[in-house]
Amino acid sequence: MKSKKNLWMTLIVLVVAVSVVSVILLEKTEDSKEKKPSKTTQTTQKKEPQTVTKNNQNTKSEFVEAVEITINKSKWNLTLLNRNYKLPAGYVPKTAKIKLSENDPRRTQKALNETLDYRVAPEYQKMYDAAVKDGIYLTPCSGYRSVALQESIFNRYVKMYEDEGYSADKAKYKASNTSLPPGTSEHNMGLAMDIINTRDVFKDSKEYAWLEKNAHNYGFILRYPKDKTQITNVMYEPWHWRYVGVDDAVKIKNSGKCLEEYLGVK
Repeated sequence: MKSKKNLWMTLIVLVVAVSVVSVILLEKTEDSKEKKPSKTTQTTQKKEPQTVTKNNQNTKSEFVEAVEITINKSKWNLTLLNRNYKLPAGYVPKTAKIKLSENDPRRTQKALNETLDYRVAPEYQKMYDAAVKDGIYLTPCSGYRSVALQESIFNRYVKMYEDEGYSADKAKYKASNTSLPPGTSEHNMGLAMDIINTRDVFKDSKEYAWLEKNAHNYGFILRYPKDKTQITNVMYEPWHWRYVGVDDAVKIKNSGKCLEEYLGVK
């Protein structure tokens, strides 16, 4: 009897031991699963670019290639282009020139050759002509820009930052705050015009004052406001005016929002 009892006790101990070991191994397996994310999560997770502090080479940042978009033909005027979204490969708009006044003090061959998307040029012409009646000349400085030209300008800024000691990735990121990568600029679609010049002093000009008061009535908005740089990820550009259409321009003006906020897209 004693022998049988001892045998049963031994079996019970073995069963308990096996159960304990199984639980420990299961816990370790589950813990390992929690700590190591799956490849699917890693590859599908979108990383948002971080803001770069000026002249701070230690600021963490990364350059993310833009996603190619499909243009909505019925809402082409609200196409969002920024460093996250770029035009379809090979996209080239049909363009048209602006007719300048004979009295325009900045009437040069370059200004005469500036173009915009053929649907936007007539709207800019209306705004230009209305300003002339008020003694204001909204001379075109830079309208439609080919993707190749945009690439050349962007690469120039990248090299400048690389020469300052930034890594290739950070140099691209910093460059994208000044000049957008090829295909991501509104100039590449012919929707925007840099007016008169590309200098900060433009904000103190009578031309800028006129635009602030009237541009929305012709379908144009200040694309990169001073208080929205954290959203647009582009420095304040008082000279850059973008066409969105009269109805939307008035709404954007009255809302105080930038285009990203208005569309609810970053």
